[in-house]
This record gives sequence, C-alpha cells and structure tokens, in this order.
Amino acid sequence: MKHPGTYGIRPGERLSSVLQRAGGFQEGAYVRGAILERAQVRELQTKEQTQLMLRVKDLQNNVELLPEGDANQKRAKENALRQYQNALTQLGTNTPVGRVTMRISPEVSRWKNTSADLEVRAGDILVVPKQPSFVMVTGQVFNPTAVSYRPGKSAKWYLSQSGGPTAVANKKAIFVIRADGSVIGAKESLWSGPSLSAVLPTGRHGRGSRKGNRWRCSVADSVPGSASCIVCSEHAIYRVALLIGILDDSLVDRFRARI
Repeated sequence: MKHPGTYGIRPGERLSSVLQRAGGFQEGAYVRGAILERAQVRELQTKEQTQLMLRVKDLQNNVELLPEGDANQKRAKENALRQYQNALTQLGTNTPVGRVTMRISPEVSRWKNTSADLEVRAGDILVVPKQPSFVMVTGQVFNPTAVSYRPGKSAKWYLSQSGGPTAVANKKAIFVIRADGSVIGAKESLWSGPSLSAVLPTGRHGRGSRKGNRWRCSVADSVPGSASCIVCSEHAIYRVALLIGILDDSLVDRFRARI
C-alpha cells in the first residue's frame, strides 16, 4: 500500500473504501496474493485444526496396535508412525491466520461495489506482498523445490522441473494452491501462476492394508509448510487431510468456500 497503517472504519464500510483512503496499491504489489486476515475466521480454523490433530492421533494410535510379525511389518509400522508424527508436528507449527478469500485486482474501480468488495470488520488485517517469481513444488517428487516462474507453463512442466513424481506418488490426487488461496484439484485445469504451490501426495493416502503377511500403511514422507510468503498456513490442514486420506467431502467444501 502507498500509505500502510491502522485505519478506523465506519459501519458497513467496504474494502475498496479503505484501500482508497490508504492511497491504493504500490507499483509491483501482487494484489492477487493479498491476504485478508480476520479474527473470527482464525478461531474457526484453529478449532478445525485441533479436531484434525485429534483424528491424526487416533490414526497413529491405531497403527501402534498393529502387529509386528516380521521385519517388513515392523519397518512399515515404524515408517507410518514417523510420518504421522511428522504430520502432527507440521500441524502444530502452522498456526491458522484466519485468511478470507478475496478476488480483487489492482484496478479497484473494476470490483468496487460488487460481491468482491468485502465488508471490512474491526481487527481485519490486509497484507499485500510484492510480486513473486517462483512456483513451489512439494510432496512426492524427487526434488521438492521452488521453480522460477515461466509465463504460460503448466503445472505438469513445473513437476518435471522437480524431477517428476516418485514411485509412490498418487498422480490422480495432485492439487494446486494458487496465490489467492484457491485450491485446484486434479480433475480441474492445473493452471500455474507465480507463487503457486503444487502438491503431489502419496498413492495410498495413509490407508493401511494387509496383503498376505505384509502390512502396509503409506502416508506422505513429509507434510509441507507454507509454500511462500503468500500461501498462508491454514493450507497445512488441507494438505495433511488429503495426504493422509481423511479429507471428506464436507471438509473439502469448507476449504473451497473459505481459503
């Protein structure tokens, strides 16, 4: 913003009004990745995060009760427990910020007084980052890393720049987190933009199975944190839920509606 600071608001005042009082966006601002933080949303996300951690702990406890008939079973069990613990650690270190989804552009006049012009509330915080220049690729790829943004390139190209999917990757479950907070599933067009995060989960989604005398439980080797300064921490909840296979339709709907 040209004049960042704390501004008082009038009842019913909208975002466009506050932005105009703040002088508008600076040159080089990445408006698409702007984050509006709201205390009420943060409280809801914190509650959901706590519930998810309890579900992960229950899954972890169930794994601990599984037998260790041979070396392969013992190794698979230890690996699964370690991965569940990684998920819990990642969730515990990613505090929800209460992000509210916005669809705004640098030309305020284009969305002023439309549904995109959100009504602001006391305590709201607007963070507008600088233009980024990378796409984060993480999950089950050979080299999780940030790849320099190339205009027009697809998510598939960025995956190839990270070494491609590993043998345990679930290619049908790839999802993309855009800079504006929206989540794109594998069935949708995986368009890429700067500071986007592409995530490739494991093939088993954390569901244990028993085949013959061998027990398997495969979850993500690591659960990624925030991909960049403008991919906020509540995505860790979505990622962990998908990566370990406890993301139900109701949770998908809630995240698609808010992040």
